[in-house]
Amino acid sequence: MKALILGIIFAFGMLSQAVAQDHKLLIIDSYHKTFSWTESYTLGLNKVLDKSIHVSRFEMNAKKLPVSAHQRKADEAFDFYKKVKPDVVLLCDDIALNHMLPRLQHENIDVVFLGVNGDPQPLIERLNGPVRVTGVLERPHFYRSLSDVIQLYNQPIKNIKILFDDGPTAKINTAYLQSQANLFSKLNQTVTRIERFTTFPDWKKAVLEDDYDVLFVGSYQTLRDGMGKNIDANQVITWTNQNTKHPVFAFWKVAVGEGMAAGGYVLDGEKHGIHAAVYIHKVFAGMPADHIPISVGHQGTGIYSKAEFAQLGLTPPREWVPIR
Repeated sequence: MKALILGIIFAFGMLSQAVAQDHKLLIIDSYHKTFSWTESYTLGLNKVLDKSIHVSRFEMNAKKLPVSAHQRKADEAFDFYKKVKPDVVLLCDDIALNHMLPRLQHENIDVVFLGVNGDPQPLIERLNGPVRVTGVLERPHFYRSLSDVIQLYNQPIKNIKILFDDGPTAKINTAYLQSQANLFSKLNQTVTRIERFTTFPDWKKAVLEDDYDVLFVGSYQTLRDGMGKNIDANQVITWTNQNTKHPVFAFWKVAVGEGMAAGGYVLDGEKHGIHAAVYIHKVFAGMPADHIPISVGHQGTGIYSKAEFAQLGLTPPREWVPIR
């Protein structure tokens, strides 16, 4: 990781020097600053962004607010944009992209995005204003993670259950995952089921069912209780670890750790933040955003919790690295 960061900083050192003291960046985040994905990509941004850049942030808080409130938050974000008058806007994740690009299309502004799961091209093609767009796509490595995990066991794995919440990002991811799950089941003779839930009580029922050999967790941050209140994400993953009879794995780094998911071939928000920061520096150095190709982010990393693997009696794949 250190080598990657040093390489990027060296390769784009001249770009950093080209950043003027008065350049302004506005980050419009789909979520909120204490959300683990936000924390991780922010860490990556901060490792690369020139300290002279004035950074403002607007949080749409979409993991905690109902979908009916997203339009209102997008209007507030656009009002904040007009007040800040940034040189570059960073849109973080699908909700911010889908709500803000139509509002920004008539602005003479460069936009960079990160963490986008859906295909942004149809939206970009519908824009008819001067806005310039590039960014970093997020493509979870479902098939690789499933393949790595199934090889951990000496006996065949017959039933794999994959759980998601029912938020907007989850709907995009499960549509993408379904084709990979179908192929995986066919090639590995497994039954791979994907389920989405709105409430934590329904999620609990699915975890407690004894109809699977291995459990994968996707997103779970929009789950709500019976009264509609958002459930803390750490509570969800901790409860899942403590109450399942079977091993738990994940597709995102933020879900892995002692008392959480045991491991997985995961996406790392920090590396997405580094990638986006490089694009931002290119724009500040004079390259229009739409001259920078949209690209897929970091290809993933196999990670595992030593404590969880020891408890499960598993030996990690050789290329997986231990974390906390």
